[in-house]
Amino acid sequence: MWSLLLVGLAHALTPQELVGTWKLDLAASQPVDALLEAAGMGWVERNALAKLPITQVIRIEGTDLTVLLDTPVGDRTERLPLAGEVKRGVTKNGEPWEMRAGFDGAWLHTTMSVVVPEGRRVFTIRRAIEADGTVLRQKLELVAPGKAPLKADRIFRKVGA
Repeated sequence: MWSLLLVGLAHALTPQELVGTWKLDLAASQPVDALLEAAGMGWVERNALAKLPITQVIRIEGTDLTVLLDTPVGDRTERLPLAGEVKRGVTKNGEPWEMRAGFDGAWLHTTMSVVVPEGRRVFTIRRAIEADGTVLRQKLELVAPGKAPLKADRIFRKVGA
């Protein structure tokens, strides 16, 4: 399956190609329930999040990409530093985290590592744009201590510049 997704993604991705408004195509995307459960979310929260319409508005601000995640239950903005900066912080549960972002050929990788009581949980998002520029593929992977890696692919369609 991974090789099928690489068709049309051979060129080096640039930040400018990601800029725009992208709407989640739930029908074309894989379920994320197992990822959300492994991240510690309860059934009610998982059920709501798995079916929410999501729009990503991606912009360039200086050396960062900003990703506004717009949902019916609220918005969240992520700043992805592309100049090699490592962002650090603490979760609401007091767990230390660090995040890195950068380009690797046709993909933008964002990796967040959180130290949890069981060890280290690593969540990776890989984003690529198909050759025609209208589809953003997002590959999600969660590696949690003592568990097999969980993966899901999500498809976003460009709806605005």
